[in-house]
Amino acid sequence: TKGGNFSLPSARGCWVLLHFTAVWRRESALESAHLGDLADRFRSRGLVVAVMDIKEPIILWRAYARAHLAPSVTALYDETGAVASRYAPPGVMPYSLDRSEAVLGGSAIIDPKGRIRILVLPDSGHLDPTFQDLARALDVLLPGGTTSTVAVTASAAPARTLGADDGTVRVNQ
Repeated sequence: TKGGNFSLPSARGCWVLLHFTAVWRRESALESAHLGDLADRFRSRGLVVAVMDIKEPIILWRAYARAHLAPSVTALYDETGAVASRYAPPGVMPYSLDRSEAVLGGSAIIDPKGRIRILVLPDSGHLDPTFQDLARALDVLLPGGTTSTVAVTASAAPARTLGADDGTVRVNQ
């Protein structure tokens, strides 16, 4: 695999769908296939899809990424969970010693200015590994899409601009 760094603030000018995962999650393989579909579907409209593994041995993540992620998806590795923990909203899992766990299975849609427009946290009772709700939101948010705002206003998290320390991680693709 190619190594290097991917800085979310350096992706300004592009829309980014950032999904947080771990190899041990049973939903990961199914989600990975659908994330590749989203990357292919929305690439021409300016979307970059990245999947960030949190706190696993890099050898496991590299093997998983090679086997399950489409070439159109950027594989990221957060060795310590420090980057992922910055996406955990205040008050979510307040008693957990590991804030990065709060976003496992979640996704963030980040606009070209670096603002988090939508943050979806995992809900095992309503898990949709096909990301249909995110696809509808992307269709509204990205240039050239529909004009309906229903999906976005129903799901939108407060906008937050990413700072310089909000996401430099290793690229493993």
